[in-house]
Amino acid sequence: MFIKNRLILLPVVMMMSVLASCSGTEKDVPENPDVGYNDAKTAYDKGDYEKASELFKVLEKEFPYSKYTKDGLLKAAYAQFETEEYDDAAASAKRYLELYPGSKESAYALHLVAMCSYNRITDPQRDQAFSLEAKKYLQDLIGRYPDSEYAADGQIKLDFVNDQLAAKDMQIGRFYLKQQQIPAAINRFKNVVKNYDTTSQIQEALFRLVEANMILGLNQPARESALLLGTNYPDSPWYKEAYELIKDNNPDLIAPKG
Repeated sequence: MFIKNRLILLPVVMMMSVLASCSGTEKDVPENPDVGYNDAKTAYDKGDYEKASELFKVLEKEFPYSKYTKDGLLKAAYAQFETEEYDDAAASAKRYLELYPGSKESAYALHLVAMCSYNRITDPQRDQAFSLEAKKYLQDLIGRYPDSEYAADGQIKLDFVNDQLAAKDMQIGRFYLKQQQIPAAINRFKNVVKNYDTTSQIQEALFRLVEANMILGLNQPARESALLLGTNYPDSPWYKEAYELIKDNNPDLIAPKG
């Protein structure tokens, strides 16, 4: 009988535990959007971005159509960015752009999206997927909001991204050159010349085209690359090397200065 009573009491205890747990969960849900937004913004203003991120998530989930959705979504994106939740931050900023395309904060939101990719760029030895993503969003930012306060910073970062992508092409091109896969190497160097001519990689790319074409016995393309290099960068060490490679077949080529 005693054992039987214990078996009867056990579900009651478990039920009370479940009810207590549910009660605790309910306390985490704000009673109205005003309270939810104020709590989230307080954490945000204090720089407690981890807490702010969680509170803004709750606010959007529980009160998706409140008057705070617009500001809350943008603040959530920044809070997530600060805590390096880049996927969540980009998703929040993109959602903001979809819901409020004409907002005065659209440039800021797009800048956030771009930075979520930019901050994850790795060195040229590794995959450059984030560089390509960052380039896409930075170009979009500069093109759509050229007069915004974020455009200048976007251009600086785009220059870095382009240099990064050019460096990746150069790395692959040098590898192909070493492996005697000359046409493949030439294609990489040509891509740098065509698409990244303002980067720091351009001088070496032109020299490598001279070098690769000379290996194939193609004097004219080699000469054209050398002329382009010498015309634009007459003092470049890369031009001096190119000149030494090609001067015997091109005696009229202008010698480098110095």
